Amino acid sequence: MKLTFLGTGPTKPVIKKNEKRTNSSILLNSILIDCTPMFLEQIKRENIKPENIKAVLITHAHRDAIGGLKDLDKWINHNLDLFYPERVNIHRFVKEFNNIYPTKIQTGSTNSIFGNNIVSFRVIHAEAFPTGKYFPAYGYRINNLVYVEDMESIPKESIKYFENADTIIADGAMWFGKQIRGHLSINKTLLLAKRFEPKDLIIIQAGRTYPSQNEAEKEIKNYWNKIKEDTKTNIILSYDGLKIDTKKLVEELPGLYLPKPHAEMIWKGEKKLIVKAKNYPSMINRPLYFMDKKFAYGILKLKEPKEINLDEFEKLIEKHKVTNKKREKWWKGKKTFYAYEFDILDKFSDAKPINLPQGIQTFIKEVKFMAETGSTNVSGSPINIGGLQPIWVWKDKKRKKLEIENIEKLNLQIFDNNELIEIHNQLHKIYKNGI
Repeated sequence: MKLTFLGTGPTKPVIKKNEKRTNSSILLNSILIDCTPMFLEQIKRENIKPENIKAVLITHAHRDAIGGLKDLDKWINHNLDLFYPERVNIHRFVKEFNNIYPTKIQTGSTNSIFGNNIVSFRVIHAEAFPTGKYFPAYGYRINNLVYVEDMESIPKESIKYFENADTIIADGAMWFGKQIRGHLSINKTLLLAKRFEPKDLIIIQAGRTYPSQNEAEKEIKNYWNKIKEDTKTNIILSYDGLKIDTKKLVEELPGLYLPKPHAEMIWKGEKKLIVKAKNYPSMINRPLYFMDKKFAYGILKLKEPKEINLDEFEKLIEKHKVTNKKREKWWKGKKTFYAYEFDILDKFSDAKPINLPQGIQTFIKEVKFMAETGSTNVSGSPINIGGLQPIWVWKDKKRKKLEIENIEKLNLQIFDNNELIEIHNQLHKIYKNGI
């Protein structure tokens, strides 16, 4: 499943320097879960079109979950099914819809929606304390994924829906040592990972008690390493715009292009500073692949840049490794620059081959990795061609009937350049003489 996190914050959006968390909502393949008052802003940011949304699921009837339904009804240009558990009042703010067609679903029953097996189950969000009528809130089990947006505890009858899940997306609204009714603090959210051991736990609803994304990720990682014991769950703190393919569990991140060999120097620990001619505020504190034309080496985050002059540029050469000759070639006549420190989030054990679009830009919107069937050596040594480019051969010399065999399926070995030339010649002989 492909996930786009439209919003990852609480009821009141979190706005900090270079960070913004809007009301929590997610697009799961073509299914929208909750529709927030910030819906139009969220879909514009992610360039989502009406045809990208084919159904809606609602978790509860607070404004931050259904406050955008009126906007959705006006924006959508086709009939749209909306599914909600029987006790959720979806007409709390909008009495009638023109394009949205609501359908009640029974809690605990399995519904097939666009090829997905979906079950709603009750969670405790805003129970009246100590007694009284509760405010109905629900989570969803969607195939092997669990989504619980607003939750402070799990009723006994709902525990089974968390078991054997590959991915759990859960409320983690409050930072360590903080607490609020109706939501989980991060330490309790992490206990979900210990209890149910999913492959991945993704944290949403992060509120104003959190530090910056960078600092939060570090502290969560340190705390998780202390308590996880033998649990293998991968912990992800989500952010607005995060895209994840749960099948591959690979984040779809933008890439930072650096001329060779600067990305490789970061990988080797030789380069400690990145210098650019421009300030890129939208790319600060975002995970980015760092790469050159052929390879991605890992993931980093840029920090807030410092504006520097020519004298400062020269003093910092040992850190950024850009010579004056290169500076004059790349930024002729430029007298001010931006120096970015960075944090390394992940360093690949082997550089990964990539396929860049034509017209290389400083930032690549989507990095496409080439298939790998063996290790890749960035020094120019022999490479495994098995996953890099399929070879096609004709089996009928006269081409009366064209049959194709994909040699990519064979057990190919590692070849150097001379051996590749010989293979090329052999293919020509095969074609000439027939197979």
